[in-house]
Amino acid sequence: MGSIQYIMQHVFEFNGDVPESRKSVFWWGYLGVLLLNLAFVAIPYLGTILCWATDILLISANMRRLAYLKKNTGLSWLLMVPVVSLYPLVLMFLDRKD
Repeated sequence: MGSIQYIMQHVFEFNGDVPESRKSVFWWGYLGVLLLNLAFVAIPYLGTILCWATDILLISANMRRLAYLKKNTGLSWLLMVPVVSLYPLVLMFLDRKD
């Protein structure tokens, strides 16, 4: 629950200056948004719009994680493209190389 709150609190911080960018925070937040999207799918028409709106939460979280990994943060926008969105998600499995 803390990861979902964290993602909600920092939804408009795209720059990576947020100190918390761990893998676990991203994936717990991703799971929360996924479960929320599953609930929204049950609502005809409005559910699709709500799913797209919650996916924006993942873009900022993905940008913070990519900035932490020292990767191109612009790749996060690929999450809005259905098939291509798999590439940024695969990058989320990586660990930071110091």
